[in-house]
Amino acid sequence: DNKKVPVVDACDPAIETDVINACDAAIAAQQDCCDTIGNGFCEGLNSDCKVDACAGANGDKTKIDAQIQAIIIDPIEAVCNNDDLIDENPLPDPLEFSCVKRTGPSVKTPGVDSSATCQPGEVLTSCGVAGTHLLDGTYIDPASPNTCNAKTLSSSWDMKAVAVCCSFTGVTATVSTSTSTVMNGELQVVTSCPAGSAVTGCQVDIITGGMSRSGGDLRGSYAGSNAGKNTAPTSNGEADGVSTNNQCVAESQSSSTTIRGGAQC
Repeated sequence: DNKKVPVVDACDPAIETDVINACDAAIAAQQDCCDTIGNGFCEGLNSDCKVDACAGANGDKTKIDAQIQAIIIDPIEAVCNNDDLIDENPLPDPLEFSCVKRTGPSVKTPGVDSSATCQPGEVLTSCGVAGTHLLDGTYIDPASPNTCNAKTLSSSWDMKAVAVCCSFTGVTATVSTSTSTVMNGELQVVTSCPAGSAVTGCQVDIITGGMSRSGGDLRGSYAGSNAGKNTAPTSNGEADGVSTNNQCVAESQSSSTTIRGGAQC
């Protein structure tokens, strides 16, 4: 039989607004318990309430309170009064943010930086470079934490700085730059973010040298465990992605080149 079954709205429009208001009011009255329980428990009840309570009341306004009691109040109080059911580490509310990419001017002059600066209200979370040949790296001056700088070793190939600038809703976000320098004779430098912060981007640039190889001496930088010299980083077996270890690893291809590593924190 291919007859279509009509979809019937179980909520009587005559009481729908009253039910919605009653559900919201019940959740508001239990807010302290909801904050203690965490993890979206009360939000889920409220969503269910606006459907189930309306259907249960069956068009009778006098039955709304009983539905609210059974669907919202009783479950919240049962969990709130049971220490074994309380999540001691409720998930924080998701952080709302948006990001844009800002680029600096194209440059192909050694010693001249391409710089990209985030706008007021934005924070620089990552600093990169658009280019492919003889790159001198990127760096962020801790005194100007909202500007991404890129350098070149070439007078033939264009490159430009690329800044990732983010705006955060409802919070004041700050990003600082940590830097470390590796001297001649070493290939790597590890820069860690301080406790209470999280790494958002990594940089590396050349301080001295840089041309012992035809393609330049920079190998690059990455966030995560130190994979070892001349070794590409791996996922280290993490099921949910690569752990940053809250640090950046910067590397040169030549022991005669001095590099500077950086981490956005």
